[in-house]
Amino acid sequence: MNICSCCYSRFSGAGFNVGQWWNNDPDISKVCSTKCKKRLWVMVQNGTWMTERKLPINKENEEKKMKKMIDPPSGWKYGFPKVIPEDVVDTLKWLVENGYPQEEIDKFDDQFSCRHWEEEEEEFKVEIRQFGIRGEVVPIVPDEDEVKQVTQNWANSEAEIRRNGPVALTDKQFGKST
Repeated sequence: MNICSCCYSRFSGAGFNVGQWWNNDPDISKVCSTKCKKRLWVMVQNGTWMTERKLPINKENEEKKMKKMIDPPSGWKYGFPKVIPEDVVDTLKWLVENGYPQEEIDKFDDQFSCRHWEEEEEEFKVEIRQFGIRGEVVPIVPDEDEVKQVTQNWANSEAEIRRNGPVALTDKQFGKST
């Protein structure tokens, strides 16, 4: 069990060694996440790591980012539920612009309603670990373009499965043509 030198939360696992920032052995001081590592590094660079230290940060004290969700009737057929932006004024217009058919709205006349709720926004974390010098675990965090490319590849694979069935990808992987 370790205690993060930035947010003071308890964590198990490797974490990140930061003791060398104070000319100590690297494993003397640890942080729990890349977020805490970046936050503490900024404080070290500014020379404020002693004065900026506040009460321990915990999940309950942090302000959670929330996103508004919307799910119209039979929305699953059209890619719903979706996150609806805060600035949307005309919900029906937004639904149509985002792939929900006008005919579905018209079926309900004045009685059309959607489910609405809020969800906590999750940070998208992709962390691939590889062994670095002296055997410590070094995080490799992909940039935004890599994440977009992986997401696009996944979406393309899903579309191909829908068109040709699950065998299509397997055949493609093994060089078979249909």
